[in-house]
Amino acid sequence: MAKVTSRWAHGDEITGVAYTPDGSYVVTSSEEFTMHVFPQKGDSTDSSAIKIETQEPVTCLVVTKDSIFTGSSDCMVRQYGVENKDFMGIIIRCDLKVRCLAISPDRKLLAVGSESPDIKIINLEDPEKCWAFRGHKKAVNSLSFDPLGEFLLSSSCDGTVIVWNLKSSDTKPVEIINVIPPTTIDSTTRIPVAWHPSNEFFVIGKDKDIAAHHRLTWKKSFTYRTGSSNPVRCLAWSPNGKFLAASSTDAELWVWQYKEKENPMLTHKHNNGGITAVAWTPNANRLVFTDTVGELSRWDDVVNPEKGSPFNQPKPDPLEGLFDEAAVEDPTIEDQDMAQEYMSDNESLNDFIVEDETGTYLEKRPSSSQKPGAQTRPAKELHPRFHSGSTSLRDERQYLAFNLLGVITSVNHGTHATVSVEFHDKLAHRGYHFTDNAHFTMACIGIMGTLFAAESKDDNPSTVFYKTYDSWATKSEWQIYLPEGEDATAIALNAESAVVATSRGYVRVFSLSGVQTALFSVGSVISAAGKDDMILLIHHQGEPFEGSQNLGYSIYNVETGQRIQHGMVPLSDDTFISWLGFSEGGIPTFYDDKGMLYILNYYRRVDQGQWTPILDTAWISADSESRPHYWPIGLTDEALTCVKCRKGETEPPFPKPSVTELPLRLPTLYQDTVTGKHEEAWLRQKILSGLNKDEKMATSFERADNVVAKKELEMDKLALQMIDLACKADRTQKALDLTAMLCNLKSIDAAVKIAHHHNLHSLMERMNKVKEIKIMQEQDKDPNAEMELIMANPVLAERNARDQGTYKVSSRDEDQELERRTFQRTAPIKANDPFGRRVVKESTMNKAANGRGSTSANAGASGANPFKKKSGSDSAGAPKGFGAVVRESDKTILPLTRRATDLFEATDLLIADERRAKAEKEQARQDEVLRKRKANNAAPNGGQKTLSMFAKPAGGDASSSSSAEAAKRFKKQQDEEQDIDMAMDADDFLEDIQGDEEEDEDLELAASVVIPATQDEEDILESSIEETRGHLEKTRVASSLSPSKSSSSVLAGFKFNAS
Repeated sequence: MAKVTSRWAHGDEITGVAYTPDGSYVVTSSEEFTMHVFPQKGDSTDSSAIKIETQEPVTCLVVTKDSIFTGSSDCMVRQYGVENKDFMGIIIRCDLKVRCLAISPDRKLLAVGSESPDIKIINLEDPEKCWAFRGHKKAVNSLSFDPLGEFLLSSSCDGTVIVWNLKSSDTKPVEIINVIPPTTIDSTTRIPVAWHPSNEFFVIGKDKDIAAHHRLTWKKSFTYRTGSSNPVRCLAWSPNGKFLAASSTDAELWVWQYKEKENPMLTHKHNNGGITAVAWTPNANRLVFTDTVGELSRWDDVVNPEKGSPFNQPKPDPLEGLFDEAAVEDPTIEDQDMAQEYMSDNESLNDFIVEDETGTYLEKRPSSSQKPGAQTRPAKELHPRFHSGSTSLRDERQYLAFNLLGVITSVNHGTHATVSVEFHDKLAHRGYHFTDNAHFTMACIGIMGTLFAAESKDDNPSTVFYKTYDSWATKSEWQIYLPEGEDATAIALNAESAVVATSRGYVRVFSLSGVQTALFSVGSVISAAGKDDMILLIHHQGEPFEGSQNLGYSIYNVETGQRIQHGMVPLSDDTFISWLGFSEGGIPTFYDDKGMLYILNYYRRVDQGQWTPILDTAWISADSESRPHYWPIGLTDEALTCVKCRKGETEPPFPKPSVTELPLRLPTLYQDTVTGKHEEAWLRQKILSGLNKDEKMATSFERADNVVAKKELEMDKLALQMIDLACKADRTQKALDLTAMLCNLKSIDAAVKIAHHHNLHSLMERMNKVKEIKIMQEQDKDPNAEMELIMANPVLAERNARDQGTYKVSSRDEDQELERRTFQRTAPIKANDPFGRRVVKESTMNKAANGRGSTSANAGASGANPFKKKSGSDSAGAPKGFGAVVRESDKTILPLTRRATDLFEATDLLIADERRAKAEKEQARQDEVLRKRKANNAAPNGGQKTLSMFAKPAGGDASSSSSAEAAKRFKKQQDEEQDIDMAMDADDFLEDIQGDEEEDEDLELAASVVIPATQDEEDILESSIEETRGHLEKTRVASSLSPSKSSSSVLAGFKFNAS
């Protein structure tokens, strides 16, 4: 029969109540400078209480087997003994009043929450070892350790509950759960939290209901309904987790059975004031609670025995399973069906069994399918999500992004925040700031703009915002909202796209103008990074297992949507990634919390990627007592750029700190010797040189440039030094192996000289044989053999197919510019193809960098007239060599599509044919005039005839008549020549007018030509040329027949038909 009894414990409000682990004492505290310890005798509470005087009012307490820890209003945490009741000392001094305490299951860690937003963690075995969790914005209300001591829950007046990882050196929040709007310090709403003993979930007092959240996913699973309008103030699980007790701010007390989630099993209304604390008795069916008037109440027989026991479960029968049939028919087993149903519905309770006498946890009994002697292990922690370059909120400030380009900071003002963007190179871009109403938590700095994201909060959906640096277009920035129930969990920015990974496992890809270009799913993404046209995703592949976090990585080409690399991340189960990104040269890399930096070797070769450790920061400070923490910013080919954090901190402070460069060094062996140092340097140069070479071949398909040659030369120098050391130590086999690793033939000659210097003639002979073999390999080597592995990549193979017809060798930057601003080239171009003209976006940098290439191209084009008409089979179409590079600066070009380029080609040929015909006609006419003039000039007196030549002589009429006839003929010839000259002038005038009109109509003709896409390109070109020639001929004839016609009508209204 349930019974509630009360007794006076204090003269003022009781601030805390707790049992010792064995249930022998119950301790209460208040703000009247006293604590009372009540011994427990059987089923009754001894009326005589042991009084402990305190130096200050006690605000909270926790109790262990031997000690009582109290928090006071004077900001002190003190320790008292349970047996002798003496004061044992001060544990720590806080900045403000202490509000709550919690102790870990192993009794080694003490968590302290105060009116300050920071949470202090004290190691009770060594109190000097302590650290702080920073993430709340207001005072801390409640704390709770999980049963395994891996996580800590905290609630605050800012309305949030934060999950902290106790096993990681990273002090960032694992998860932030928004519960209610912010409250004041004096508010009675405390947002209590409590872990379930099974460690599978925890509960949060949210207003009038209690929400249960699943472990590791941190999402709400179900709700316990109170049916009251008052907020929940206290929470307490029974020792075996079968029952949950809770109280409100208005003296209401509820008890739920684990599987009955909707309505409470029991309800009690306390009449003597509001309930301030609740606790279950460890070894009895009893519940105690305190109130605001100073009473300690005891509720006996809370749970009906038919519902089960709140403090224990039956011991496992060692003979169970041996006689299954007898066990079923045994009448002594009561309520077996109900117990089996309960355990099947509550599998999480199978993980623990509480012993009757001691209350300790026993191991789970092996199931029938489990091998005898097998032990069950607790579920390992999933890797938390993180964003590279961001920090937790500290003093209302945080870094949203920090990389080699710049810094993005956010200052929280409560209702809004101020985001500031600052660039390291102030000449490249100007910094700016704006008001943030969405409270962004992630940001990326790219070469074209910045990307921001915020998770959903209250009724506001998850927001993604992109802001460009400089743009010719208006309203170039854009913002999107994700659907309800979908939050942005990771973002990345590359040269072409913005990538957003969401809580639903989606990866959404947007162009830099906000167009959705791709959508796919890879599961639970924990972080992302971008570079050029690639994105790198780190995601879960399943639950962690012994020795591994079970993380996978994938690299995608966002332009084509193809995956070019994927595999497993080499990360042990006790290690976490703290930074993810690309190096300055485009190498994928990550940095873990143990100080190890990895790069992905062979990432340009399909499915050949290998994670290689390139730097161990623990070696840098191996001699010092405390190893500093390095916070990465970026990676170059030579060093890791990072921030060296202060002692005991893992994040950079404000204002912006100075950076440090750590030279790369592989964790090879024997680096304390000269040979070991040379081997490390040689291997590092080999890896970086190979990556540089693969990158050059993959992006531009050129041979290795001077950078790669220099790296190979450095490798050979290091190898020659190691050969010299090996020869000194008479290790000839090692020297021969190093000789085979040399890159250049001249380096082999140098190795032979070293062997000759040490009088190792046998080694010299073998070195010369190595040289001969290398020479034979170079002679027999296929020039395309080096690209075979890279060409296996379908993305790169497609790009190579597009680039086979290019008439210009371009750099990587120009190639990217060509891909963005010109049409897509899908097939090689024939030499005589009139549609083969390449249109290249010309920039100032390209003019300076490619002057020699442009000169050679122009020289090749000027070797022959591309419009000269040929005879035979080559007369149709453009001549060989047609298709030189055309710059935008040469003429006004329409939007650069393939159809527009074909239009230019057809128009150019038509205009060239017309002008050539006119030139031939004019040349023929001028030749005829010159012929006639030459004929006239052949006459006597040099062709200078006058009328005096035909004067009548003095002697005869016959000669007079002949002279008169000659004079008439001369006069007639002069008149004819004058008429020819006048006609020639008129023709010249008409031809000039016609030529000017044709030049003005060039673009109009180009815009009028329409070439259907369904016919063969060569047939269409030929038909268009013939038709255009006919129209031009008719126009020319009409113009010559009416020379007085206005020049504006020549070719007016001329249109090409769409045949």
